[in-house]
Amino acid sequence: MLDIKYYVLIDAIATHGTVHDAAAAIGITQPAATHRIREMERRLGVALFHREGRRLTLSASGERLLDTAHAVLPQLRRAELEAWQLARRAEPALRLGIGPYDTFSRAIPHLYDQHEHDIDLVRLPMADMTTALLANRVDMICMIEVPSQRGISHQLLFEEPLVAVLPPGHPYAKSDAVPAEVFDQGRHFTYSITP
Repeated sequence: MLDIKYYVLIDAIATHGTVHDAAAAIGITQPAATHRIREMERRLGVALFHREGRRLTLSASGERLLDTAHAVLPQLRRAELEAWQLARRAEPALRLGIGPYDTFSRAIPHLYDQHEHDIDLVRLPMADMTTALLANRVDMICMIEVPSQRGISHQLLFEEPLVAVLPPGHPYAKSDAVPAEVFDQGRHFTYSITP
């Protein structure tokens, strides 16, 4: 079985393209990186890279190991960070998954009122929010919609006001409210999930 240092090197080569740049990125010399590549290929008995001048591209076998590196390396980094945090204060930071919208800006002050420890914000695409929660990549998520997934509990944190942003010359620019009919008269952009 390959040590984790080999997976780190595969990931670095896939990211940087050359042995020189990959070695620099992970803090080893180019000869050491070259030796690791040869050792990996010797141990596995397969070519992991195609050489195109100075550039390396992954073979099908290399791609398979890269998939594993992408799955395992973030978990190992997170475990190391949590171990360090536990040593510092006996409790890891709360990992809060946030989506692309600005809903978390109002939730954070309330979370700090209830939580004495650090909160790590983990930005996620909306489609990955519940998956990240169920896979234990985050401890909690802030979402606009209540997920329909079984086994997830939820709590309303706040109600987001609906705000219309209008150009200064618009007839309703200085009004406290904008009638719904205004939105039927022209184009508008919305972050709302439903019209």
